[in-house]
Amino acid sequence: MDVRSTEYASRFGASCAQRRWSRAELLLYVGALLIAATASICAPSAAWIVASYALTALFAASIATRLAAITATLVHDPTITIGAEALAALDPGELPRYSVLVPLYREPEVVPALIAALTALDYPHDRLDIQILLEPDDQATLDALAAQALPSWMRVTLAPTGAPRTKPRACNEGLARATGDLLVVYDAEDRPEPDQLRKAVAAYRDLPASTVCLQCRLAHYNSRQSLAAQWSALEYLLWFRLVLPGLQAIGSPIPLGGTSNHFRVAALRELGGWDPFNVTEDCDLGMRIARRRWRTHMLASTTWEEAVVGTHAWVVQRSRWIKGYFQTWLVHSRRGTLPAFKPWQWLMFALQVGGQPLIQLINPLSWLVIALWFILGWSVVDVASPLSIAALVLTMALLAANLLFVLINLVACVASRRADLALAAVLSPLSWCLHSVGAWRAASELLSNPFRWNKTRHGLAMLDSIRLPDSAAWRRAKLAIAAVALMSITVLAVLATRQRLGEDIARQQPIRAVQLPLRFVADEHGAQPLFASSAHPPEPWSVAAARVLPICSLSAGAPTFQTTVRFPGVAHLVSHRSRDLAGMDALAFDVRVGARAPEGLQILVHLRDEDGRWFQHHSPQHLLPGTWTRIEIALAAGAWTGVGHRRDWQIDLLRCVSEFGIDVLG
Repeated sequence: MDVRSTEYASRFGASCAQRRWSRAELLLYVGALLIAATASICAPSAAWIVASYALTALFAASIATRLAAITATLVHDPTITIGAEALAALDPGELPRYSVLVPLYREPEVVPALIAALTALDYPHDRLDIQILLEPDDQATLDALAAQALPSWMRVTLAPTGAPRTKPRACNEGLARATGDLLVVYDAEDRPEPDQLRKAVAAYRDLPASTVCLQCRLAHYNSRQSLAAQWSALEYLLWFRLVLPGLQAIGSPIPLGGTSNHFRVAALRELGGWDPFNVTEDCDLGMRIARRRWRTHMLASTTWEEAVVGTHAWVVQRSRWIKGYFQTWLVHSRRGTLPAFKPWQWLMFALQVGGQPLIQLINPLSWLVIALWFILGWSVVDVASPLSIAALVLTMALLAANLLFVLINLVACVASRRADLALAAVLSPLSWCLHSVGAWRAASELLSNPFRWNKTRHGLAMLDSIRLPDSAAWRRAKLAIAAVALMSITVLAVLATRQRLGEDIARQQPIRAVQLPLRFVADEHGAQPLFASSAHPPEPWSVAAARVLPICSLSAGAPTFQTTVRFPGVAHLVSHRSRDLAGMDALAFDVRVGARAPEGLQILVHLRDEDGRWFQHHSPQHLLPGTWTRIEIALAAGAWTGVGHRRDWQIDLLRCVSEFGIDVLG
């Protein structure tokens, strides 16, 4: 480990990502997992119910946070806009010295374009301090820079040999050698607007000293090159134009972007620079600024970047970002050397930095539950089945979340006048699946290789201006196609869910309003087994395997029944919940069995008192296949007979019925 990284880790201790977790934190996280696993085994119903509602609350909170930020931006965008008059009023002789840090690693192919972009900056060269940061073993990039004949106001700075080999470690070396009053970080492929430094100077002159960072907008110059590039462009549109300004407006900590951050150098040095062990040092630094009660503002100036083109590179890039969010959560959720968040800031930090990666981890499990619901036929209205409750809750939460996030992406397209990204917005749920792949990769790397920097390869971009330009008519057509596709997908999802719920509700309505899902067949001995599957009836003279069927109810407030199958010839519906039936003169309910059921079926009603004695009543009525039959059971004395005992039936036994049920007899 190099000297500066050692000093940083020593200075900040627990507030440094080098310390992944303390022994107490490790015990806490492992203990929570063990408790969850034990609860799932010992009390699965309660565990599934708690988990499903907790996940729904997390989805709802995440959506609410995102909507609140976007709404705040649309109502009043706090992004600082510097006009031409303000720029013209700047005296070139009074401009502060500006340091520019550009870390590179094994990117010789981007050097010519980088030097051209830096040369195009509209700022006095005698007040520029541009450092190109390299690793000592990057000979190819060194040779490419040597071939460019750098001007005097650009210099190459070599990071010291050591670990970790990360971008923030190189930036700390540049910060130590910086001579400017203000400082900005650019990536190797960046193309900032030429007047961006001047806009930052003008903005800082009207801001209090507590504002120590200006975050510029980021966009892509190859956004049409592939679907992955369009997804990246869509993310940047939403994040930098709608979400981050809204987070600023509502007083939330701002997770900085990895480039085009303009800092006051004195404040940045007081913060210690960047955490060399955090692979999203920008997000971490944004949290540090908030904890020091300092502010970050958005600046209306754009830096153009290269979007990754390939799907694999897209996933790898996001896995690094998500891993860095995990690191930032671990660092800032513990007691450290920095001041604590304000309560509101901590909540927003938890939802933005901790909640988003967690949702991306959980998403595949949620989709699995929904897939099993459709494939295996779980019921989502069976209150006795925890898996059914989880399926219902997660289905509704996921469908609502996906629809809302697609709509949010479309809002970003419209607000930014990027109708060419509308189709990518409709297909954005596919990108969230890839995000989940990246999240699981990030979680595994957090355990195995937390400081590994997954380098994004640059120099593969095809400029949008080189491709065939989108006409206004074609952009409108894309937006229309996206709208139709979104409506079609939504209608199909609603219809599929409605049909599936309809099947469940048809099985779960009170007995007076639904057909019992039972089929009867007779075997060669005359016994009549019940077939409990609604998929296909068994072949004649075969005995079908039984399974638990959903809960049915006689009527509102009446006993509830759990359906099981007994062989031969009995379908047993029973409630084991104790209840008081006193004051009831009779029980009346409707029963219907399938048209293929045998004739002569009867109902036997039974109950058990608080002392465990059984009583039963045999209805003389026969059930007619395919029709409804009204069954009325009187509760008066003499109507019930004891089973296995001699105690007479008394009406006061209804005050505490410990079990109540009906049997369908063949």
